[in-house]
Amino acid sequence: MNKKELVSAFKSAVHKADVAGMKAAEKCTLQMLLVKGYENDPFPICGFAWVNFKPATTRFVRFMKKEGLVNKAYEGGANLWVSKFGQSYDKKLAYAHAYANTIQNEIVLSGLDPSLNVYGSGRLD
Repeated sequence: MNKKELVSAFKSAVHKADVAGMKAAEKCTLQMLLVKGYENDPFPICGFAWVNFKPATTRFVRFMKKEGLVNKAYEGGANLWVSKFGQSYDKKLAYAHAYANTIQNEIVLSGLDPSLNVYGSGRLD
């Protein structure tokens, strides 16, 4: 596969991953938080989510860096920060997991970048 075809495959995978993430976020069930004195006004739990790629030296991660989609991760590798969905932890995490699963299928398992490890992660705020 030449470089132009590889870049095209990477762009297609990123698009598919974003679409899958948006669908997952749309379908997820929100965990609601009740606060004493505001029982009639529950709100979704807040948090952050990201997709981690390791190692950061693979062809796909270099492509993602060049496109401005990932940043260096504190824990090693590179992260795609999920900035959509306001503070909704459940939607962000659903997006991150679906994105990671799609990249796993489209890039890793297809053999385009078999040494890549990708997973969704998050934390509550």
